[in-house]
Amino acid sequence: GVLELASEPMYCLGQRHLALRLRIATETLATLVRCAATYALFQSGSGTDAKTIFGFAQLGYSCVFFIGHSLYLVYILPTLRKKDQAGGWFNREVFQLSCSFTVQALWKLLLAEGEKAVVLLVSHPTDQGVYGLVSNLGSLFVRIVLTPFEESAFHTFSRAQANQQFGSAAGKRELKSEAQLLSLLLRLCTLAGLVVASYGVSYAHFCIRFLYGPHWSGTDAVAVLQLYSVYVFFLALNGITEAFVHSKSSSSELRAQNKWLLFFSIANLVCGIVFQKYFGSSGIVLAGCVNMSFRIIYSSTFIRTYFQGIPEVRILSNALPPTKVSATLLATLGVGTLSGRMFLRLSGEMFVLASAAHVAVAVLSLGALFFFIWKFDKSFCQQMESLRKGDIVITKVDASKGA
Repeated sequence: GVLELASEPMYCLGQRHLALRLRIATETLATLVRCAATYALFQSGSGTDAKTIFGFAQLGYSCVFFIGHSLYLVYILPTLRKKDQAGGWFNREVFQLSCSFTVQALWKLLLAEGEKAVVLLVSHPTDQGVYGLVSNLGSLFVRIVLTPFEESAFHTFSRAQANQQFGSAAGKRELKSEAQLLSLLLRLCTLAGLVVASYGVSYAHFCIRFLYGPHWSGTDAVAVLQLYSVYVFFLALNGITEAFVHSKSSSSELRAQNKWLLFFSIANLVCGIVFQKYFGSSGIVLAGCVNMSFRIIYSSTFIRTYFQGIPEVRILSNALPPTKVSATLLATLGVGTLSGRMFLRLSGEMFVLASAAHVAVAVLSLGALFFFIWKFDKSFCQQMESLRKGDIVITKVDASKGA
């Protein structure tokens, strides 16, 4: 824990400079070290307690993470600007902004822990087990894909200068560049969320049965995982919209957002208690969907206000995929559902054969979906290719030229 905390400033520096390779390399190597250490200690036959083994493995992860970011600091240190002699090392505005983000992080922690409190206080032990299993499984996509993506988007938007100081054509060009990137990322998150929701609903029973056995597949875990897949869609939209809002907010705007976040936290707790009473474990996930909807609406209002100077930009309306792609998503949901029913009939005595057929249907339908995206949404594919090459960037505009 101490080593990871010591790595945090260097981690933030790397994120600030969009050192994505650093993050990928350090986290991949650290994870491999942790897995190798866990395996080696368990196979050594030393009789060490399992908790101690996992502790040593996590220590190895932290050491690699710290060393990797320390080497990056040594590498980039000569290129960093020296301190501003006039302002010194302390910047009051940055300090106030940091305080606002700290308060916001505390409210988000309250939101996350509030769900666990609801589960512990008002739910049955069986519901607690079901929710714990599903949340750990369903949050894999969030932790592995969405969270790093949102952090990178936040730092990308933060690098742009505030457009309020530009009242010229140059400022509008920067706004349009930001709008183009935000619209593209929103479309990407929407599409990813819809794919997860579609296949999550169709293949929830298979995942639970394959990973945890027939006992858990006969509980509410399947229905909760299906709903959690829909919840991931809301998480994807909220993540990218909040990343943009936080990157463009001033200290006063962040303080106002913290007040709204407190309201959302209270609403989430109340909805969790009420919904859990009527819907069991699914009620906790449903309360999360309601909470994310509130936060998406709030962020959408901010985005509309931010880009009101260029009415020709329609960021939010362009977030949804074309009609033919949406129809293909519905078709994959229907095909997956029919395949799931066949899987349920054959999963008793012919589990291996039924599983292979069910997975084959998923692969074929996913391939068809990608083909239809390429066929009927070529502009999106071209923009994604440009983004991959680095052609889509937020243009920096010199304020002195904006007059």
